Amino acid sequence: MKVFLKAITLALSAATVFNAAAAENNNPHSIIRYAIWSNPSGTFHPTLYFSDYDRAVISAVFSRLFILDEHQNPKPSLAEKYDYSNQGKTLTLHLRAGVKWHDGQPFTAEDVYFTYATEADGGFPRDTPDFVKHLVGYDAYHVGKTATLEGIKVIDPQTISFTFTAPYAAAFSHFADKPVLAKHIWSQVPVKDWNKATGLLRHPVGTGPYKFVEFLPDQYVKLNSCAE
Repeated sequence: MKVFLKAITLALSAATVFNAAAAENNNPHSIIRYAIWSNPSGTFHPTLYFSDYDRAVISAVFSRLFILDEHQNPKPSLAEKYDYSNQGKTLTLHLRAGVKWHDGQPFTAEDVYFTYATEADGGFPRDTPDFVKHLVGYDAYHVGKTATLEGIKVIDPQTISFTFTAPYAAAFSHFADKPVLAKHIWSQVPVKDWNKATGLLRHPVGTGPYKFVEFLPDQYVKLNSCAE
């Protein structure tokens, strides 16, 4: 299985990589072929994926709020900075302005709320992450007693807060592991039916450095560099 990344440069590890000529512009370095051990299943969804092969595609197509450095400290990505209040129980994130999804729609705090609130939904198709269980109001939201998750608040388009029942340092690990997904796309499908939305799962729209082009099962995934 190969993931084709149309790009000038790309950092790769633990993989076999080789360059091939690009038919459309005759540039021998405009396509990088990145070989992986097995085929992705086609679950290219930031919170539903279950294999490292799907994750390889997701990591290129989607951005995270933060990434972690070699010392496991958070580094800015979609979020520029953060601060704590409420005795360390409320974490407020300040998002980068001007970010757009690959389809041209703006990225906002509503996408962030949607991504992590759906993990607390009673119909979420995977095991409920520990992250959301620590949020204020999780129990009521999970069983459907309330339509909003109290522990996540959109303050403005570029600001969002997470309030936990107690200080929760592992929040950054979750942000670094689970990228943000597009509300304007996935809100069209009930959470309980996400695993059945094959067309959306196999045509991801992200904010990352590579834009999805094509997935041919058992053969390849093609992504274009957003830098072009």
